Amino acid sequence: MTRIAVLFSFLGLLAVLGCGSARNAGLITVAIVPPPEVIPVEIDSITVTEHIVFWTTMEVRRVQGQIQSDTTSPWQVSFNLHLENHSEGDLADFEVTALTLYQGITRIPLATFELALLSDNSPMIVPLHSLKKLTYDAIPVKVHSQSAPSDGVVYGRLRARWNGAERYVSTAPVRIIEE
Repeated sequence: MTRIAVLFSFLGLLAVLGCGSARNAGLITVAIVPPPEVIPVEIDSITVTEHIVFWTTMEVRRVQGQIQSDTTSPWQVSFNLHLENHSEGDLADFEVTALTLYQGITRIPLATFELALLSDNSPMIVPLHSLKKLTYDAIPVKVHSQSAPSDGVVYGRLRARWNGAERYVSTAPVRIIEE
């Protein structure tokens, strides 16, 4: 077989096996969500951006005793978003795609996750003056650090898209639960 034939055979195999296999092979990546200019504090669980209310709840657990790699994460994240649209119109193609955890009150990344919406379809239309309660599965993509920050606190940065533009939203800091 020529190299081109081998390449097409490999790509065909990935298509048959699905994206999950491609992700495990390290072929699908999610870029780190950039840190904020201002580090969030505890009262930042509600963020308003362009008249859109983001109320996030996040729980971060650190599971001890696993063999770790760049994509095997000791970090397990439960993430929920309460979203209210008070902008000037509908939000077209709304989606939240990624989450990067940052250590304590720093801009040092801990881990990056792909967010998969469990409670609805993504992307979605969010009508004007509507409320959505969204639950996400956080799939580890890149582990930047295996060790917990000394203060045991992390915050998150979300990558969200709507109306053709990408935005970033911070979560409030939370304490890591050690297991």
